[in-house]
Amino acid sequence: LARYISESNADGNATVALFSPSWVSDNIDISGIKKPGDSVEKDFEIRNYTKDNHLSEVCVRYKIVLKTTGNLPLHFALLDKSTLQSQSWNCAGNSGECTFEYESLSVFAPATKQSHGYTLLVEWNSEQNGAQFAGAVDAVCIEVEWTQED
Repeated sequence: LARYISESNADGNATVALFSPSWVSDNIDISGIKKPGDSVEKDFEIRNYTKDNHLSEVCVRYKIVLKTTGNLPLHFALLDKSTLQSQSWNCAGNSGECTFEYESLSVFAPATKQSHGYTLLVEWNSEQNGAQFAGAVDAVCIEVEWTQED
C-alpha cells in the first residue's frame, strides 16, 4: 500500500481603494440670528480628499442634508458655486422638525483632486415677528451623506 501527499501554498495581497471624502468649514454657526430681519451667510467646501491629502480612489457622489427643529421661521438658500445652481427652503416656525436635501449633480472622479464650494444663507424674514417666536431657539444641523459610485 502506498500513500501520496499533495501540498500547495499560495500568497496573495488584497487592496482596497481609498474612500476619503471630507467637508471643510471654519464654522457654520448661525447663532447671529436672534431676531426678525437677521441673516447669516456661511461658505463651506466639499472635497474628495482629506486635510492630510488622502485622495479618494473611487467615484464619490454626495448629498447635503439640512435639519432644523423648526421652531423659528427661517429661510435657507444653498448656492452650489461650481454649477451656480441654488436651492432654497422655508421653515414656517411651527411645523416641527424640517429636513431639506440637496443632491449634487456632480460626481467626484477617482484619484483626481476635486472640491465643490457652497454658500449657505440663513434669513429670518422681518415680517415674521409674531409673539410666539419670542424666546424660541432653533437647532440647525448640516450633514453630508457620501455614496461610492461604481
